Amino acid sequence: MSFDYPVNESLVNGLSDLKTGALFSLIAYALSFVVMLIAMSMMPSLMTPGMAGPKAFPVRSMAALLGALTLIVVAGIAVLVLAILAFYKFYKATGHLKEYDPSRLGIGRTGILISLAGLGVVIIGVLILIASLAGAGASMGPQALGGVLGAIFALVGLIIIAAVLIIIGSVLFGIMIMRLAEVEGLDPGFKWAGILYIAGVILDLIPNLGVVGTILGIVATVLIYTYSKNSLEALKSGITSKKEEGEGLS
Repeated sequence: MSFDYPVNESLVNGLSDLKTGALFSLIAYALSFVVMLIAMSMMPSLMTPGMAGPKAFPVRSMAALLGALTLIVVAGIAVLVLAILAFYKFYKATGHLKEYDPSRLGIGRTGILISLAGLGVVIIGVLILIASLAGAGASMGPQALGGVLGAIFALVGLIIIAAVLIIIGSVLFGIMIMRLAEVEGLDPGFKWAGILYIAGVILDLIPNLGVVGTILGIVATVLIYTYSKNSLEALKSGITSKKEEGEGLS
């Protein structure tokens, strides 16, 4: 497969967005880890001697506690923003890669859209629950309570459906990553990045192996970033060489 610049532009743009999305994801993972550490460090201070024995640490300063809680909230918002940005970049990347090779790489855009549908299902469920709670607050009674319980059950069902959609979408996205290894000029390590990505998604479903799945997801994201960067450098150097050859012939 030979690369001419007009054909290669969508591939370069796709890899660039893929690299940026992976970077946003890694920063979000790091911030999430920081939030977890802060929350764990606060636990002893929130416990009383009666709950944890004489070695429990009392709350020494309410200001310090509020400061830590504020930091957790701010970091949590930052994680959410980064996750949204990463998803947006992955969405753009799959669009460019679908333009480059619809039959082989278009599966990534399909996966992203299916995952997006899953997120939409969760939002609909939450809105239904909020509406039910608002109605129950306006008219307290057995009928209102039944409506709230019904909304909760509906939300649980929608969450299950959403989880299935997100898992299917993630697997399709991982297959696209694997197929990038088949494109001439790209890093063959994409195959392992896709395999680890899919393995992480599957292991996240198993309660006792969820941590392993998260670790594999982080490793896969690091590999996606690394291989995207390496492939971009190789493609851009190839483009420059072809341009120089064309100028020399002219």
